[in-house]
Amino acid sequence: MTYSLQVVLCIFCGIKSLLTLTRAFSFAFGGLHAAIQVYDKLLKKLIDGPINFFDQTPSGRILNSISEVFPTVSLNFARGASMILYLEDYLLQQNSIVNG
Repeated sequence: MTYSLQVVLCIFCGIKSLLTLTRAFSFAFGGLHAAIQVYDKLLKKLIDGPINFFDQTPSGRILNSISEVFPTVSLNFARGASMILYLEDYLLQQNSIVNG
């Protein structure tokens, strides 16, 4: 392997690593942002709820339901976005193989 080919491969690997890191951080921040928005809407609806709801429902059940929303939304957002990008990457690779 020649020196120039090694340099090109190192640059390619560095760019690929930076793009992967950027994708991971964007998924994390996107999932967090989506969870915060859902959590805020949930709290607003809960606070605007009728008083008899709070009389009939134990506070532990309310807190448990609210605490399950945050990780569910953030994990599902990241998983769904990741699957879409992997599919896109796969299709681009298949297209380059067929046309290449």
